[in-house]
Amino acid sequence: MSVGQAKPVQWGAKTFPGGVWIQIPQIPPSLNVWSRWHWAKRDRYLKQLTRDLGLIVKTYRLPRFEEATVQVVYYFPDARHRDKDNYGGKFFLDALRYAGILKDDNADLISLPEPDFQVDRQRPRTELFIWSNGSVSNGPLANRNGQKRELEEKTRKLEAVARAAREVYKQWTATTGYLPPKSGPVQRLFKALAVLEGEGEEFENGTY
Repeated sequence: MSVGQAKPVQWGAKTFPGGVWIQIPQIPPSLNVWSRWHWAKRDRYLKQLTRDLGLIVKTYRLPRFEEATVQVVYYFPDARHRDKDNYGGKFFLDALRYAGILKDDNADLISLPEPDFQVDRQRPRTELFIWSNGSVSNGPLANRNGQKRELEEKTRKLEAVARAAREVYKQWTATTGYLPPKSGPVQRLFKALAVLEGEGEEFENGTY
């Protein structure tokens, strides 16, 4: 490679918290071009894309997503106007499903927002960003997703306790006509749970 020459685009992938990034060293055909192809040519293209993605899955040990958002980013070699509806990327969802990255391409489970257009004259390519909207059934993200759900469940339980404590606080003041004592375990309980709800300052000022 000569000095100043751009590095060729290669197939690649990386995992990040909550998702994966996949680099494809090509710009796929537009919907207009795709629709004019013979069905056999479309079939060959989709099968080859599926094989390539399947190899990426095995090489990088990518997870399988049950619910996800798939963002497609195109890096074109020029800045001429292109219709985003003409590059929707639906066949990417088919290839990702056949390759085992997506469990399903049902619209209720998989979101495909409008594609993003960028320009890279030296290295045209396509990049896929896949974010988990729910569970991940395998791969390195599965454990992190399980930990996230466990943390969310603990948070929900703590918030429920905080709401209950708030009702107890209201009943305390309504029954006794006094704020909880300024010291001791009762006050510490109310203060800790008020802080949990983000209302520690109101509690301290007696406006809780």
